[in-house]
Amino acid sequence: MRKRSWRRVSCFSILAVLAVSAIIVIPQAAAAFGDFDSRSDYGGSRRSSSSSSDSDGFDLYSLLRLATLIGRLFGIQSPYVSFALAIVLIIVIRVGISALKSKSEKPSGHDGSESRNGFRSETIKELRAADPSFDSDALILRVKALFERMQTCWEEGNIEPLQKDFMPDSWTRFNTQLQNKKAAGETAHVRSIQFDQVSLQSYSSDSEHQILKIKIDVTHNIWTTNRRGKCIQGTEKTRKRFEFIWTMMRPLGARTGREIATDTMHCPNCGAEIDLEAFAECPFCHTPVMKVSPEWVISEIDALSQRTLHE
Repeated sequence: MRKRSWRRVSCFSILAVLAVSAIIVIPQAAAAFGDFDSRSDYGGSRRSSSSSSDSDGFDLYSLLRLATLIGRLFGIQSPYVSFALAIVLIIVIRVGISALKSKSEKPSGHDGSESRNGFRSETIKELRAADPSFDSDALILRVKALFERMQTCWEEGNIEPLQKDFMPDSWTRFNTQLQNKKAAGETAHVRSIQFDQVSLQSYSSDSEHQILKIKIDVTHNIWTTNRRGKCIQGTEKTRKRFEFIWTMMRPLGARTGREIATDTMHCPNCGAEIDLEAFAECPFCHTPVMKVSPEWVISEIDALSQRTLHE
């Protein structure tokens, strides 16, 4: 009896760990520059009409497999007990995912009051007060063009042309992710990009930067191949809809069309002071650096949702 009790305690403990791990991993699996495709849909409120399973990646077959695995791992004789434990695990995972959905569906700083083109009039007023030459339409065009260029550079395995469009530490982090993908022999392909909406969400500032959050709703074909060109995720016909929040930044005193004079900066990797006139990379750790730009550059990319429209 005692042995069976310990077995049950162990079973529930491992299930709890699996549930927490799934809650944490599922939404974060897609948060990578140029390779946003997660194996399971996440976030948002709409479900794909073409998928045989639901948005959390579970169907009856998956449930039966999970129940069988639980029975084998813990020596549970009754298939009904295994099936019940599998259902509990899925419920726990879905509750966690639902909580994350509700937290991510309303971006920080967005009060829901939108004017034409999805812009908040208060945000436009704040931006133009700080920068009278600010042009929201021009910024939208630049964001769209940059999104397309990012996908092309990622597929080609070289994002060096994008250095001036990112904060140095962010570019270094994304480049590391790309090198890991290349080492694994994986290549993400994106085609037929269609922007459903690009809208400014919030404007703020801190002691050093102006901060702009932009929401991007985009639909495109996406698939991943290995070194031999074989599809390992999706196909050329796989079409998905994504929602992203880009955090873009520029120096606090920057204004549209004005250059900022600076001769030194600190390395985003090791913190060493760098003479920008003499070095294009840190002389100590060889991290690429760039001059401070008055243009908005990407600081972070957050994936909010993914919906599969066609497999």
